[in-house]
Amino acid sequence: MSHPSPPAPSGIDPLTGALDRLNQVLTTARGSAESATGSLVVETSGNGTIEIAHIDDQLASGHDRELAAALNGLIRASREQALSSTRNALDDFRSDPRIAEAASAIEDAIAKPPSTDPTPRLRPANTEYRILRPRSRSGLPYWQRHRRTLLRPA
Repeated sequence: MSHPSPPAPSGIDPLTGALDRLNQVLTTARGSAESATGSLVVETSGNGTIEIAHIDDQLASGHDRELAAALNGLIRASREQALSSTRNALDDFRSDPRIAEAASAIEDAIAKPPSTDPTPRLRPANTEYRILRPRSRSGLPYWQRHRRTLLRPA
């Protein structure tokens, strides 16, 4: 299900606005689920991290297997809810033709086999090399800055 994108504020490129909306959803998406009695509550973030898990004290004692099974089911439902809002935002973002074109270009570049050119890439013959020596802040090498001390007779 695709949601219409709100218009970008004036002065902002529509693509930048779409990136901002996507970033907002990715960083704030949340999902939540609770048991029918409300004694178990789980909230997860968009990346699937469990943010809040509330277990009623009466459930915490005994029946560990049932509690674990119920918690796992709620975590799964909460994560799916958070991920669905993230998927919707990504689908909206990918529906922009500029994004689709860039993604297609990247996929084509990945699918292209690497070059099999056996010629090594060397520098041109006229390239000059020079040895670089460390210099101080004054720009003089160590021996010139301390010439008097180094050449002083003993």
